[in-house]
Amino acid sequence: MKTFVRVLTVAVLGTGATTGCESLLEVSLPGAVEEQALHDEGMAPILVRSAQNDFECSLVSRIVSHGMWSSQFNNASTNQGHGAARTRRIGAHDTGDSDCSDSQMLGGIESPYGATQIARVQAKNAYEIISGHKAGLADKQKMLATAALYEGFSILGVSEGYCSVRLDAKGAIITTAAAIDQAAARFASARGHAQTAGASDILNAARVGGARALNFNGKNAAAKALAALVPSGFVFNATYDASPPRRHNKVYTDNHENRYISVHPQFHTNVIADPVLKVGGVNDPRVPVEYRVAGGANDGVTPMWLQTKYPANDSEIPLATWQEAQLIVAEAEVAAGNAAAAVTAIDLVRAFYGLPLYATDPGGTVSAAAVKTQLIQERKRQLFVQGHWLGDMIRFGLAFEQGVDPKGQPFIPDVTCIPIRPADEDAS
Repeated sequence: MKTFVRVLTVAVLGTGATTGCESLLEVSLPGAVEEQALHDEGMAPILVRSAQNDFECSLVSRIVSHGMWSSQFNNASTNQGHGAARTRRIGAHDTGDSDCSDSQMLGGIESPYGATQIARVQAKNAYEIISGHKAGLADKQKMLATAALYEGFSILGVSEGYCSVRLDAKGAIITTAAAIDQAAARFASARGHAQTAGASDILNAARVGGARALNFNGKNAAAKALAALVPSGFVFNATYDASPPRRHNKVYTDNHENRYISVHPQFHTNVIADPVLKVGGVNDPRVPVEYRVAGGANDGVTPMWLQTKYPANDSEIPLATWQEAQLIVAEAEVAAGNAAAAVTAIDLVRAFYGLPLYATDPGGTVSAAAVKTQLIQERKRQLFVQGHWLGDMIRFGLAFEQGVDPKGQPFIPDVTCIPIRPADEDAS
């Protein structure tokens, strides 16, 4: 009996089998390429690009779903899945099989966990197969660095915001902290290969990813050491295309085209003519929004607020940036009791956008408690619709919405992290 593995063609980065699998943690999937053929050296670049493509597709689904869960978006649709994610109903994640679909309206929005696990396994397989190729394979070290990078980001994707994780089909469920430690190890591997290859973009992205993982687990000094190495202005993007639909930036699609989601009021003012949040009276360009005057929400009821950070189907999404690195430095300084040094890092980010400095802000107070509060606000704005806010709410112990949503649907009380689906809890 032949075994097949999911592989996507390089030409369009999205054409290929999109069927589900018996277990999200299994290696084999129905597809167009036999497993034996994957070990051909000519397939190596395709393996890496396939892992990248699956990760990028899962990322936009996760930003929407986790954005609903953490009140970055309101549900503006009549879809049961969007409503369940918005009110933190566990049932929204029971199916979990969702793969990134060729349909513009689907693609795992309600359940990004499955798509992210597939991306993780793709990257893991690519790394293991390419590691077995001869040393003289062209770009071997860069491909290994890239595969390790996307495996690291995928592990973060199934960890930040979730209650627990399973990374091995026959292994035990582990804590998110334990999984994130594995992500840190993958980023360290990516940095080693990237340095050998002279791939500075992968190296710096892996520095940000590694710092993020260390920071999440409270290893602030080590996180600061990595983050401080990231050069000013650095950005590493997740990429998207106008065609095929599988390659769309679904944050834009769900917000602008389908009108399923609307930016939550905490990310804009209620003044339609002047909706952008301010810093010292100046518009904050990190949280760009506008009110949709012409054309309402999918449900015909919800006020339609648009994020304009991603203004098109092919808009790229920042995956690793110098700005995030500086805020990790600031968090490490706060943890070490160095409030003034934390303000310096915050102000480097503000200065990049021409914003008033926190040190001169009339409300700025250089105390550990005040600076930590401001740091959370800076992360909330800087990382707007990038997929981090749910994880931040959990690790900073921030309050989740209670009562009912704008449609009168009750939030599930005392639920913060997202449970993994029952199928992944069962190791049999």
